[in-house]
Amino acid sequence: MKVVNVILFEIGICALEDTSLIYRKQFYNPEIEYSSIIQGEKNYISDLIPKLRNYDQVRVNNKNLIEIFQQENIDVKLMSDSRQDEINQNKLDLIIKFGLSDDRDELAGILQKFAINLSSMKVKETSEKLDLHLVQAVNTLDEIDEIINTIGTRIREWYGLHFPELDYLLQNIITYANIVRDAGSRENITKELLSQLEVPEKKIELIQQAISKSQGGDLTVESSESLKILASEVIKLSELRTNLSSTIENLMEILAPNLKNMLTA
Repeated sequence: MKVVNVILFEIGICALEDTSLIYRKQFYNPEIEYSSIIQGEKNYISDLIPKLRNYDQVRVNNKNLIEIFQQENIDVKLMSDSRQDEINQNKLDLIIKFGLSDDRDELAGILQKFAINLSSMKVKETSEKLDLHLVQAVNTLDEIDEIINTIGTRIREWYGLHFPELDYLLQNIITYANIVRDAGSRENITKELLSQLEVPEKKIELIQQAISKSQGGDLTVESSESLKILASEVIKLSELRTNLSSTIENLMEILAPNLKNMLTA
């Protein structure tokens, strides 16, 4: 059985039949070309693939090569752990032996630069992905605000037929929605409920006075139940908005801490 070994290094790739070098390619842009191969792209090694078809089996030192070669219907196998360890331990000597570099000290510097540049690329990719998440989170927050405002306006208008005075006394739609959900009819709006919702004492007195003098009509059971459902949705959306706002703050802390500090100063 004819076997060929393909060894991927940070700065190039080689193929050997026994000890004979049959293919060698030095990367012009190591970080880009290496990353491309690691991600399963064959662009930079497309000229290697035809050569591998002459062999019964291909053995590789990097598992990411397996998918590339399998897509080309090439019989491929990962080298043993001991063989991979041997390659890693003698990496500098092998790179020089295979002609990918001719100076050991220079090679050490190249590999160090490669590691730094590759890390920078990964950080940039991660940041770009976080940027997209931040955009989506901000857009979603805006849409949630619109929904809360729309449903909140409808609740005020509908419940206002029953208790119109409350609309002038409470500006916070979330507090308003809690009252509608928990009390229903204005007669059920107690001082205890308003205190639990942290309504100021003076406003509690005004609301209780308004209840006794309200010019609103009766609230049917059906309308009360529908209003409670709408109010519950507004409250749930408000909770979601709070969580989403926290997510946005965390993303801004990662992506632009200085900008966040300026905006919150």
